[in-house]
Amino acid sequence: MSGARPFRACGCFLTDNIFVPRYRLHVRYRDRRQLRREHGRIEAEVQRRKQLVHQSVERRAIISKCYKPKHPEVYTLQDSFLAPDFLEIVRYCTSPGAHLQGLLGYLESFSDKRIYRLPVFTEEFCQTFVDELENFERSDMPKGRPNTMNNYGVLLSELGMDEGFLTPLREQFLRPITALLYPELGGSCLDSHRAFVVKYSLHEDLDLSSHYDNAEVTLNVSLGKDFTEGNLYFGDFYQDPSPVPKYLEVEHVGAQGLLHRGGQIHGALPIGSGERWNLILWMRSSLIRNQLCPMCNSKPQLVEAEGFGDGFTGTLEEDVPETVDVCALWLTMAHSQSRKRSRSRSKSGSRSRQERKEKKRRKSSKDSQQGSSSPPRKRNSGSHGHKSSSAAAREEKKKKEGKDKKKRKASTSSSGTASSSTSSSSSSSSSPSSDDSSDNDSKAKKSQHGKKKRVKQKDKKKKKKKKKKLKKKLKKKAKEKAKEEKAKGEEVPGPSLEQWQKESVEDPGPDEQKSRIQAMKPMTKEEWDARQSVIRRVVDPETGRTRLIKGDGEVLEEIVSKERHKEINKVVGTGHQHELLGTAKELLHPEVVCVHHGWCWWSCILRQSVITCVPLQQATRGDGLAFQVRTGMLQ
Repeated sequence: MSGARPFRACGCFLTDNIFVPRYRLHVRYRDRRQLRREHGRIEAEVQRRKQLVHQSVERRAIISKCYKPKHPEVYTLQDSFLAPDFLEIVRYCTSPGAHLQGLLGYLESFSDKRIYRLPVFTEEFCQTFVDELENFERSDMPKGRPNTMNNYGVLLSELGMDEGFLTPLREQFLRPITALLYPELGGSCLDSHRAFVVKYSLHEDLDLSSHYDNAEVTLNVSLGKDFTEGNLYFGDFYQDPSPVPKYLEVEHVGAQGLLHRGGQIHGALPIGSGERWNLILWMRSSLIRNQLCPMCNSKPQLVEAEGFGDGFTGTLEEDVPETVDVCALWLTMAHSQSRKRSRSRSKSGSRSRQERKEKKRRKSSKDSQQGSSSPPRKRNSGSHGHKSSSAAAREEKKKKEGKDKKKRKASTSSSGTASSSTSSSSSSSSSPSSDDSSDNDSKAKKSQHGKKKRVKQKDKKKKKKKKKKLKKKLKKKAKEKAKEEKAKGEEVPGPSLEQWQKESVEDPGPDEQKSRIQAMKPMTKEEWDARQSVIRRVVDPETGRTRLIKGDGEVLEEIVSKERHKEINKVVGTGHQHELLGTAKELLHPEVVCVHHGWCWWSCILRQSVITCVPLQQATRGDGLAFQVRTGMLQ
């Protein structure tokens, strides 16, 4: 394999140009819905293509270990295998003054479709090569299909013919010719190939549907044997289709090959008789196809591949190194450097200001000291002593600044009285010193005032932080309390049998309503099952009927024995005392309910203050929902 970079394949191999024999068309695979809707066999082809690389590697390993060639010499290319006219064409193309018009004199061209015929192999080599292929076909070695359209043939890469035979044929002999014939298709830089042999016979593949190859340039060599018909036909270039395509039919000639563009639409007519073997060599240029995949006509989506793959040499998206925006880095560095410069300038400016202030102070102190010395003649001689006294005074002032304000005031007042009692000469000398002390006191006061402000600000910040913490704690506590209350509310068990019985007899009060509301809260599955398993008797206040209710409202029918049924009928027929619910004045409805035993139902009707009892009919299943609404089970 030539070239340092690994070869890749395009992802469109699994989606585009899938040949369906039933319709003799190439289709595109988008998803399973479209697949099952349009063509049921495409999914099998897609799965086959996914396993193609792995299976090809396995077959190649088995063949290299187990297969014994009948003619091992054909696996290495020799000049004796090539036709003398072909070698002469190659010599011309490699000469310094070679050009296209001179090359066309050696070739047979067909119309304007740029299809050329030239001799390639000798007849002896073709016979030996076909004999080797038939020997491999008769063996029990695993065999792969050349492509989706040909079911019979041999993949020459699995036989191990790439390095010794096919790569030298492409690089040393065919590339000089294609460089002159197809320069715009990368004819001078064909760096990979895919080679296979196809077989046509009456009981196998008869013909080949129209298609175009996954290659920049294709070489089709007729190896023999004896056959009739089965000519090739060529249409338009796939990138320049015409409304009414014009087809050109070209006859096969033994040991000679046809060079054509891979994108030229072509096919093979049905064979009439005999058997024909053809060597197909797809030659590819990574310089051309890295920009545009010829099968999907878009930018290739590269995937891993074995061997030459599909001739792509670009890097995968995972292998692309992360890029760095140099301009952005330069701007950030320049910005940071400008910040550093501005900071250094501000620091130097503040330092220079401080130095200026110190110089002014020194000058003022020197002037005051010079004014305090009495004889002008002795100023130079007493300068050293004056400097030492000023330094000592400064140290004493620094020590005094740490004392309280009261002591400073007392000291300043005493110094003022002492200075007033002295002579005029001493007063003149003490006046500038008192001015210096007042300046220092004012500065000390300002510094202390600034410190106090800072301390106050810090205290305020601390207080704010404490308040925030307290608020957070209070919120947390409130949330915890709310959670506990919710948990307690959820733990409240459902109403017992006694509570249901009380609710059936007594009117619900506000407390009972609250308990009912609590009972409506979400409960566990065990509590729900326990509640639904309770069976109770409920009296309808309007009809006086007593019913068996299970859970939250399921009406049950009570089954009694025959003897019990007779007793109930006797009680109903003999008559009884009626217990009225409420007085006649409080009743708004003309019917007053009478309850007795819970086995029969009566209605007392008020007519002119006369109470008469009229028996009601037996309850039916149809009024179960009305009963639940009246008793408050359904709202």
